[in-house]
Formats: sequence, C-alpha cells, structure tokens
Amino acid sequence: MVSYVTKVILQSLQLLLVLLKTDVQSHILMQNPPGLPSIVVTWLVCGLRGTRFIIDWHNYGYTIMALSHGPDHLIVRLAQWYEQLFGRFSSHNLCVTNSMKEDLQNNWNIK
Repeated sequence: MVSYVTKVILQSLQLLLVLLKTDVQSHILMQNPPGLPSIVVTWLVCGLRGTRFIIDWHNYGYTIMALSHGPDHLIVRLAQWYEQLFGRFSSHNLCVTNSMKEDLQNNWNIK
C-alpha cells in the first residue's frame, strides 16, 4: 500500500510539472481510465489557468482495479470515491456509450 501511495504521489508531481510547462490551452481533454492521479491534477491546472477540463469516459478505473484486488479492497473503494468526487469537477464529459452516459448521470450526477 505504501509503494502504491508513493507511486501516485510521484506520478502526480510529474504530471503537474508537465502540464505547467505546456502552453496554456483553452481546453484539456483527459481520457479515463487512467484517472488516478490525473483527474485531480488536471482539474487543478485547469483551474489555475482558466482552462476547460473535459473527461473522455471509457470505463471506471476502480472497476479495473477491482479485477485484481476485489471490489471491497480499500484501494478500490478509495478509487471509486476519487473518480466519483473529482469527476464532477470537469467542465464537460464525453462517453463512449449511451449506457456510460446514463450511468454517470444517474449514479454519479455527472452530466
């Protein structure tokens, strides 16, 4: 668990530095998954720069994690909470299927 937390912190810092070094754009499009740690880092940079944040939802990262850890594992539950909370902070959302769109709207209040 400690190595996973360390990995997420290092990836967050790397992504933050890369995004801050790039030219300011009107929009940033991020694919999910992988959303950990990119959703919150991208949202933060977009907020600092006045950039619109778009998430392209292909799946839920926590469901992929559940395949190897089980659905009740602490890290899976934290990943679900993280995606659900920070996914709402996007300016716009794209979905690969209508069922994904409906699930985001009905279960996570993401439009």
